[in-house]
Amino acid sequence: MRKQIHIKQSLIAKSIGLLLGTSVLTVTAPVIAQQVSDDTEVIQISGIRGGLLRAIDQKRDAANVMDAISAEDIGDFPDQNIAESLTRIPGVSISRSRGEGNGVTVRGFGPQFNNVSLNNRTMATVRAGREFDFQVIPSELIQDAHVVKTPTAEMTEGSIGASINLITANPLDLPEQTLTGSITAFNSQLAGKTGTKLSGLYSNVFNDGKLGFLVGVSFDDRETRTDTSRANGGWQSQNMTLPNPNAPGETITVGTRIDKFHQNRLDLDNNKRAALTTTVQYRPNENWDLKADVFYTSHDVNNDSYVNVNAAHIGRFENVVLDEHNTALKYDKVGSPLSVSSNDESRATETLLVGLNAAWEKDDIEMEFDLAWSEAESIGDQRLVSVGTPPADTSYTFDHLNKDAPDFIVNSDTSLTNLSDFRGHFATFSANEITDEVLDAKLNFTWHGDSGALKAGLAYQDRTKEFLQIETPSKPVNVKCSFCGRKQELLGEGIAVDFPVEDFLKDLNGNFPRDFLAINPQALLAFYDTIKPGVAEQFSPVLDPVGSSLVDESTLSGYVQAEFMGDIGNLPFSGNAGLRIVQTKQTSAGYGQDIESVVKTVPDDPTDPNLTINFTPQQAVEVNNQYTDVLPSLNLTFELQDDLILRYAAAKVITRPTLSEIATRRNFSANGQNYNTSGGNPLLTPFEADQQDITLEWYASEDMSLALAIFRKDIKTFIAEETRPLVVPGPTGDLVFDNTSPQNVAGGEISGFEIAYTHVFSELPDMLDGLGMQANYTFATSSDSRADNESIPVNSVAPSSALEGFAKNTYNLIAFYENSGFSARLAYNLRDNFLATRKGRAGLPENVESYGQLDFSLGYEINDNISVHLEGINATNERNVRYADIRARVLDVEFSGQRYMFTVRGKM
Repeated sequence: MRKQIHIKQSLIAKSIGLLLGTSVLTVTAPVIAQQVSDDTEVIQISGIRGGLLRAIDQKRDAANVMDAISAEDIGDFPDQNIAESLTRIPGVSISRSRGEGNGVTVRGFGPQFNNVSLNNRTMATVRAGREFDFQVIPSELIQDAHVVKTPTAEMTEGSIGASINLITANPLDLPEQTLTGSITAFNSQLAGKTGTKLSGLYSNVFNDGKLGFLVGVSFDDRETRTDTSRANGGWQSQNMTLPNPNAPGETITVGTRIDKFHQNRLDLDNNKRAALTTTVQYRPNENWDLKADVFYTSHDVNNDSYVNVNAAHIGRFENVVLDEHNTALKYDKVGSPLSVSSNDESRATETLLVGLNAAWEKDDIEMEFDLAWSEAESIGDQRLVSVGTPPADTSYTFDHLNKDAPDFIVNSDTSLTNLSDFRGHFATFSANEITDEVLDAKLNFTWHGDSGALKAGLAYQDRTKEFLQIETPSKPVNVKCSFCGRKQELLGEGIAVDFPVEDFLKDLNGNFPRDFLAINPQALLAFYDTIKPGVAEQFSPVLDPVGSSLVDESTLSGYVQAEFMGDIGNLPFSGNAGLRIVQTKQTSAGYGQDIESVVKTVPDDPTDPNLTINFTPQQAVEVNNQYTDVLPSLNLTFELQDDLILRYAAAKVITRPTLSEIATRRNFSANGQNYNTSGGNPLLTPFEADQQDITLEWYASEDMSLALAIFRKDIKTFIAEETRPLVVPGPTGDLVFDNTSPQNVAGGEISGFEIAYTHVFSELPDMLDGLGMQANYTFATSSDSRADNESIPVNSVAPSSALEGFAKNTYNLIAFYENSGFSARLAYNLRDNFLATRKGRAGLPENVESYGQLDFSLGYEINDNISVHLEGINATNERNVRYADIRARVLDVEFSGQRYMFTVRGKM
């Protein structure tokens, strides 16, 4: 494991080098015009209808249960974000970050359960696990997206939900010369900012159609804003001394649940993205097809956040109002501090995928070899400072009665915008470096017979993911708390800055501060250095070996698959049956240590609850794990009649634990009445499930299809966070830490059905010709075998028996019109409320409220080469809400606002 931070050669430099290596193949193109090699008339249907027809054909011709999204034209995917487009598919919903789709859920299985590949290759990612971030790939560079819900033996294992393959264009499959480009103005209504996006794609064919070259580029610069009201620590347990209703003049101690660290938070983000794809394809004869391709993307994010916190962990409670579950929904707080914090964070991410593919066929034999290497690197840094009011000077009223965001009224003379009312408190500077490297090699053979085919192959993958945590040291001296206690007056120049917006949380009714003190972290640190010379250098982050980790995983798999066809009487059928065997070896390395003792951070201040954890010396840790999975699969297709298809599929499927779950690193925290430690478990084995699908597909015409699918998954093994007590000596007695780590547990089951309908009403009169609709609905029920035996925290309500992440109802409705160069589309998608986690903040369940979003797009073709488009995302300004075990205990209310994009697109 590396002990020192270093920055590798830029991935863009690597990709440029690879491109220069193929520059001999590029030529100067003449005036671009589509050519046809013979007199055959070629009709290429583009636009909304063309994309739908291609997707329907791909679904109908598939050997298993799958759905597809196809580009409406070259470089024109249906939405600016690929994840948003995938919501058109039955059973698909998405997660959003700052309002933009970044993860896909299929039939209730979240991003970690879905393999996402680019041209059937694993792409490295800097997310915590294996999940794919759809924000890194521009939609303009994607030609098709396939969502495969039933696997075959030849497919890469690892998906209980679905396998999603994003496909870029091949130059020899395009017209001889192709040039497309677009410029987009992106407006975020909440941020009040307009950014730009540029994209282009060029391809050409040489050497009598044997050699093709393609290059695509995209540049994106936009600003967004998110407003959030958040119960940052959850609804925590709190003992209160209250008047005894049965004995006037006496008091009793009551256990309650309280939003102890409520935040109102403003996030301002600047996102810069760049992407490049290039492919060289060579078909020297009818036997060979050779391809080399490079895909590069960079994503730079700068975030400024401003937070106002009411910290109710010390002081006196008065006039408390409790509900039937002892939730403290309203109270007056006396002698409790108020805090504001500012966070300056940046992250630079680069991802590179390089691939070589060779396909050969002759007579009845096919062979394909694919080699791919991918690396993702991310370097982030953060400067977080917090200042607070002296507890003795502060009192306030907190009112959460019948409100998603609480009223928060300061009753003392304290001003949240006046620097002189605040004192120094907590500060930390941190950074991290994440590196993910993937090597993929595949070799496939196919032999075709009279009534089928026999396939066999081998695959090898080696993946290494390293996480380096760098932060202000908290041991042996807790530098982060050099000024904790809220005693140091703040007299430096430039510490206070203007709050950057005037309409904070404008869409939430209530009486709470919408303007509060904003802090310049660098100015505050410079002031601290005048008080304690040299402290600025002490705040500099250093490598934390215990918070860092390295995971190496290698898999070796082989498969055999038989494809067959025939007739049962007059009933034609086809199918495939196969077996895949995969061996997984994992090594998790890092450093470990145990808690030795816990002491008060400020020994002479009885009002300060902050604690410092003392640890045993660090020791190197390395844990090895190995397991083998045997995965059978079967897919059958029956052609009941020319336009009616029945499918049946069965398979055993797995999803490996995320790479962060099997890491050795651990985190410790102690604050007030809450003591926690959490970390990974290198000995985890995969999620396992047996699944069955039955689908009936009716293709009434080329413009209409109706499909019904019934599915069931019997989950044999699940992975869930489990919390066990860890007793540690404290300053006034033993402290009980909640020790949380992932464990293999019993699974559960999920079953449901999907129905999808697509129709272009081509039989209507001319003016209405081109009117159409898409509609799909998914119903799913699930049960968690742990539900009957889990312990229920005090003053809480048990979560539902459903598995985590599974919504009962999901639907998408799309109406569109396309005629005479004009196009319009209106899309609404909804995901029902669902249980996000059984044990979240403060040990309580976390639920996500149902969320529906309305999007629209308008387009007009000015001529054969130029078109204009207007797209609106979240047109009705919906919000995301998350709550704990009961609806009154709201955790998060988040607004990201409407987004509008105006695009001019051209092609030649």
